Amino acid sequence: FYVESRPYSISGAAFESRRWINAADLESSGHMVLCFRPQCAERQQRNANFDLVREFTIPAVEGAGGPQEYKISAYLKLPK
Repeated sequence: FYVESRPYSISGAAFESRRWINAADLESSGHMVLCFRPQCAERQQRNANFDLVREFTIPAVEGAGGPQEYKISAYLKLPK
């Protein structure tokens, strides 16, 4: 949020509640989708054409009571 290029962050794809950005902005500027759930990753793989896809496994904080690791999928679409 604080860099000169003024990146935006939204959660979900409900543009009607996020009037500062729309689908055309994403296409012209490029975007990244981060998926923390398998259902999100499956949907991105089915519905979008990304330029770069990476899978990450991040270890969790030991003793926090959650899973031992988190799987994150990153989908990058370069600007037109």
